[in-house]
Amino acid sequence: MIAVLRKLSLISIAVSVSIFTPWVYAQLELFSTAYQSQPFTATQQALLKEHNEQPEISHNQQQLAILYFLFNRTDLLQPLAQTLPAETDPQGAGLKTFLQGFVQFDNGHYAKADPLFESALSQASQHAANTEQHDKWLAIIKMYRAINHAYQQHYTQAIDQLGKIRVEAERKSWPTITALADFLLGDVNYQLQDYEAALTHYQRAEAGYSDANRLLKAHATMARSQMINIVGERPQAFALLEQAITVFQHLEDTSALAYAYLLMSYYFDKDGSPEEALEWIAKSVTLREQLGNVPDIANAYVHYASLLNDNGYNQKALIYGKNSVDLVQGTDDLAGLWDAHVIYANILYDARQYKAAFENMRKGERALLKKARLDMTSEAARLNSEFSLEIEQLRNQQLDHANEVLGAKLALNEQKQRFQTWLMAGLVTLVLVFAVTVIVIYRLYKKNRQLANHDVLTGINNRRKIMEIGEQSFSVSKRYNQPLSVLMLDIDNFKSINDKFGHNEGDNVLLFIANQCSSSLRSSDCVGRIGGEEFLFVLPNTTADEAAILANRLCNAIKTTSEVTDMSIDLVTVSIGVAEFKESYSDFIELVNQADMALYDAKNKGRDQVGIASLPQFSGA
Repeated sequence: MIAVLRKLSLISIAVSVSIFTPWVYAQLELFSTAYQSQPFTATQQALLKEHNEQPEISHNQQQLAILYFLFNRTDLLQPLAQTLPAETDPQGAGLKTFLQGFVQFDNGHYAKADPLFESALSQASQHAANTEQHDKWLAIIKMYRAINHAYQQHYTQAIDQLGKIRVEAERKSWPTITALADFLLGDVNYQLQDYEAALTHYQRAEAGYSDANRLLKAHATMARSQMINIVGERPQAFALLEQAITVFQHLEDTSALAYAYLLMSYYFDKDGSPEEALEWIAKSVTLREQLGNVPDIANAYVHYASLLNDNGYNQKALIYGKNSVDLVQGTDDLAGLWDAHVIYANILYDARQYKAAFENMRKGERALLKKARLDMTSEAARLNSEFSLEIEQLRNQQLDHANEVLGAKLALNEQKQRFQTWLMAGLVTLVLVFAVTVIVIYRLYKKNRQLANHDVLTGINNRRKIMEIGEQSFSVSKRYNQPLSVLMLDIDNFKSINDKFGHNEGDNVLLFIANQCSSSLRSSDCVGRIGGEEFLFVLPNTTADEAAILANRLCNAIKTTSEVTDMSIDLVTVSIGVAEFKESYSDFIELVNQADMALYDAKNKGRDQVGIASLPQFSGA
């Protein structure tokens, strides 16, 4: 099962005053704990009653909007935010626009949310109120703008912005904003799959919230539980999640409960308890359908469909899989789009609907490639920024030195010999600076090429590079009618290795496999890492029979060699799919998909073996 648990339910920020307190901006409190002390329904009813009695007072609407914001009830917040008055007071300017941006963000429309957050920040910044409340409000808007950048794959930018806000908040003794910045930094690192770093930030957030911030602290507890389930002990993850659920149930935080139930389902599934897993995910689906948030419903449907299919409820799984694909189409959530299509493709494949499975797998791959391109563009922009900064520093050094030389020339004009000595020294220095500049540029160029073409962990070709090599080889084979084969290798039970031995040992296994693959190839062959535990081989001038010999030899070599290594795991096995170029294939991707299907066949037959694609069997018909 490949279901990816998406966005953590973001901790909300309350910009409000205590219930029943007259709306006076001088009394405005950030992160008020008033709404975290009693159930949602009781607070909502009190505010609605106050609003019905005094409908002409606008602060009643604002307090309601902030309550819905705090409890992540965008189903109630969206219509209310449209009717809010535009505040012009410095301590609340831009609140309406900010809430509208949050609604778009929570519904997965990150491109629409971005200009709204920018506009809210501009409105608030126009009022240069030199107060702590105003400064906190600006920090709040910037944090949500930053996390929206993260969901647009601008990770470096988001981490930099959140890190600066956290440092400022800690320096000014704003503990709640400091804790929230840590929480959001944890969310960004979770997206980057740096789970250890995410766990550290969530722990700091949980410790940073006061006991009065019950809801915020419970969200951090739930987030810490999720990370511990990945990198720690599952019993501790269960205990922390149950602790958070108790708070959510008491405060009637339906949105948080829906996510907590989904996590509980995920834990039980990984713990080998399918009945409990299905029971909890059904609860999550029910709550998310009630709330009506499209990305959240799609996320729950994906997990539900995968669980149903794993436990033999294939027809029901097909329905929820199709619904998840339909729902996620209208969002900017590329990871969710990839997840929905891949899960649905697996369900269709198990239902023997091979053509539809192939189409959905291709759509999922396109979403993943688009996300990868955005990730690479973001990383390239970061490297280019670093490169430009170093060049600018060198240029400034050159200008500073030129000024020194000119000053020396004017001051020593009457002493020709001394002037010539200074001039020579200046020229020598300029040559050295130029040489240093060339060296720095060359090193940055090599670093950039290395990052662009090679996998950071294993050092072999990355997905982009091996696919480029494959496309070139495919063109040659098609033009000159030469044989070409590909291998798709997947490490058996790799998730279990990570769960049992930890991610460091998982990385050691990946390095071991990469070394075994590289040492088994001819000079004309190429291998690259295309996913977490998947490797792709491109074998020019090689028939399927020859490729199968190599694949079997590689399977045996990995199994045999792993028994005598110093890794913690006793035995590592792999499954390999083999596919050969056919004239009927339109592009290299089709050849790779044939190998991938052969790989699935090898895994279905028990793993630790080689599957060979044949055109009639794996054409998707």
